[in-house]
Amino acid sequence: MTDQVAFDGVHKWYGDVPVVHDLTLGVGAGEFLTLLGPSGSGKTTTLRVLAGLEAVTSGEIRLAGRTITDEAPERRNIGLVFQNYALFPHMTVAQNVAFPLRARRAAGIGARVDRALEMTRLTALRERYPRQLSGGQQQRVALARAFVFDPAVLLMDEPLGALDRNLRDHMRLELKALQRRVGATVVYVTHDQEEALAMSDRVGVMHRGVLQQTASPEEIYERPVNSFVARFLGQSVCLPATRVERAEHTVLRVEGVTGPILVDRDNDTCEDLSGEFMIRPERLRIAGRRPAPSGVNAVRCVVEARVYLGARTEVRLRAEAGAPLQVTVPTGEGGALTEGSAHWLSWTPADGRFLTRVV
Repeated sequence: MTDQVAFDGVHKWYGDVPVVHDLTLGVGAGEFLTLLGPSGSGKTTTLRVLAGLEAVTSGEIRLAGRTITDEAPERRNIGLVFQNYALFPHMTVAQNVAFPLRARRAAGIGARVDRALEMTRLTALRERYPRQLSGGQQQRVALARAFVFDPAVLLMDEPLGALDRNLRDHMRLELKALQRRVGATVVYVTHDQEEALAMSDRVGVMHRGVLQQTASPEEIYERPVNSFVARFLGQSVCLPATRVERAEHTVLRVEGVTGPILVDRDNDTCEDLSGEFMIRPERLRIAGRRPAPSGVNAVRCVVEARVYLGARTEVRLRAEAGAPLQVTVPTGEGGALTEGSAHWLSWTPADGRFLTRVV
């Protein structure tokens, strides 16, 4: 099956500075793909070259099998939603939504605007001006305007970034439900990890212009391919480590931890002898005394701090040999984890990973 969007070896340079490097990526029809990464990682530039707002330095971009690398933006049939919404203040909601159709001299403008307003639950607000709308309502106008001309692909760059936390959580559910109803292909850019995990069919993590990994939210969280992905997506404990043996399990020597650390062979993806041992804080188990078998995947440590986060509490600890560790527990279950108290942490070989170090 042909991808709705395909990047084939795309490079983008600004002068002698590479911003996107050798991007090869396909997006299926009806898929919600999120590009996630820190500022300067190349995710917004990827959106802009797809929209035609920036020219690629080399490589090819295809839309439904058609090469669009050098096509003008207005010929690509791509919808755009940005963080600032870019609504016309002198136009009503209905007029803002109709604008792309009028610019294209499309037929049936009235019926198509009515459909877009109904789809985004804006019918009752059609005669209002942007200044008379809440942030969430303005965001829905921007979505309606992007959907109204039935774009082949919808591109969204931090569209929820200007909203407060509660409204953002609500709008991401609305947006995902809307995308499913209309079957739109969406390429979405954010630096919000929870947003990416909650909304996406697949997540692509970018770093320094390079796409590090693309996978389902579950796969990319549970099986990151390197230490950058592990650190950026969710909380993680990452410690420098060296592979000592590779038999039934990989045996590691971990900096700041006494004793051998075992990792399942399938969780050893490090390309070198030296890399990083990684485990998620929720995978660590706490005990008051040394668990059996003694000395394997068991660390004695002392609580240094507790951070209350409502439904959960983060507990920061220090191993006797110096490694910083962290455990996440439901609030109310960590009563014994007081500052200065000593505990044992343990985990199974399936819980940890040995990863290539990428900084």
